[in-house]
Amino acid sequence: MTKTKAQLISENAVLRAEIAALKAQIAHTAAPSVSYERFCTIFRDAYYAEKAQQERRGVVCIYTRTMRDILAFHMPVATADMHFARLKAEHKVFTIIERSEELVRWAE
Repeated sequence: MTKTKAQLISENAVLRAEIAALKAQIAHTAAPSVSYERFCTIFRDAYYAEKAQQERRGVVCIYTRTMRDILAFHMPVATADMHFARLKAEHKVFTIIERSEELVRWAE
């Protein structure tokens, strides 16, 4: 069964409306539930706790993924990623890629 151009345009418009509704719903549910200041406090505390633990083992190598795993207990991943990007943009943390892993360092 072939569809006419008008039917395809109509279906396309319906799909676009559904996609727009889903995007709006995602944007509404993905609103940051943790303020940036609170995120900074949580991140800094988690960073220094991880650093102290690693210093006792002798080597400090804090991975971004480790910090994300820790932050996942406190907030949605999307919120953590958004605030982490802001931390990097404001140069409060420094990151470097080493052996395909991103390392993070708090700017003291």
